[in-house]
Amino acid sequence: MLLGNFKSIVDNLSACLDIIVFIMESTLSAQNIRQLLAKETPIIDVRAPIEFNQGAMPNAINLPLMNNEERAAVGTCYKQHGSQKAVELGHQLVKGEIKAHRVAAWREACERFPSGFICCARGGMRSHIVQKWLAEIGIDYPLIEGGYKALRQATIEMTNELVQRPIILIGGCTGNGKTTLVRSLPEGIDLEGFAHHRGSSFGRTIEAQFAQATFENYLAVDMLKKIPLSFALGTRRRRPCYRC
Repeated sequence: MLLGNFKSIVDNLSACLDIIVFIMESTLSAQNIRQLLAKETPIIDVRAPIEFNQGAMPNAINLPLMNNEERAAVGTCYKQHGSQKAVELGHQLVKGEIKAHRVAAWREACERFPSGFICCARGGMRSHIVQKWLAEIGIDYPLIEGGYKALRQATIEMTNELVQRPIILIGGCTGNGKTTLVRSLPEGIDLEGFAHHRGSSFGRTIEAQFAQATFENYLAVDMLKKIPLSFALGTRRRRPCYRC
């Protein structure tokens, strides 16, 4: 009798340990986020495109669980009828060929970026659904605990810390080679490049400008990678024609 009870306890403990190990291997805690960002780890961002365009991380690709219209419909349902109905609607909207197509895209991304992570807005239901669907086809892929919100908070904190370091600001007239100089320095940070912006004389760019949050995220990560170097943050166009 005692032996049987002991065996039952051991089996239960073993099952609990398996669950704990799975959780540890399948999520990334906030304390490891800086390391993830510094290493340029790929991120599969499953938020809707409208969310991604408002703020995204470097090395993130947008492969949404729901498109903008589907997300809006689920959000409205949640407000009017509660969580359970919203979840049911989400599964109705993303099923059949739509689900198969999106799972195939995630699978391709996982195979292309085997060391990456899944990310949604807060590391909640969307990340876990994508992770579960991938597990059903034999792919174990970790997610970021806290999602984009945790990543964003980390970049804000990094920026607040890093701007306390010495900064060299390079200025000069338009066209005198400030950007070329900044890019030639291993510690240089091209602010205009991150913003996809140029001076008034060369203002047209091929790429659309980043959202403010995306710009700040790119800047914070680039600064993080260049610790403990000094920073050259440029450029500015005020007179005198050259100043550093």
